[in-house]
Amino acid sequence: METPETDRTGEAAHIFHALLGYPIPPELRDRWLALDELVAADPGGALAVNMHAIIAKRLDVEAIEFWLRVCRGRNRLGQKIQIMCYLAELDQANYHAWVAARPAPLRAWSCMAWHGARSAWKFVKGAFLVRHHCLLHQ
Repeated sequence: METPETDRTGEAAHIFHALLGYPIPPELRDRWLALDELVAADPGGALAVNMHAIIAKRLDVEAIEFWLRVCRGRNRLGQKIQIMCYLAELDQANYHAWVAARPAPLRAWSCMAWHGARSAWKFVKGAFLVRHHCLLHQ
């Protein structure tokens, strides 16, 4: 049986992997768990989301969070992803994910076009996942 702590550890691993594509380092996971606990104590009116279903079904957290942020405003999944991004940015090992090694304007423009199309797809996918899996707490 999963305890709340192992469930939150799974959240950290799933969110980190969705953002950066590789397993979360243990020290980053521990910092995320501590900060997430502080935010959970006072979510500031953020919309509650069924995190257990997202993690158990290995759903696309980017798509879900994007749709929730655009259509519903502040949400708990968005807070979790922001915390993970802030912590991952601070780790030198993740530097390559945030900063380009050298200027490449053509590559930058093509990436922007790709990510624009990708965002449209993520929005549609997020709407489907939220509705199909009943991810909002009423």
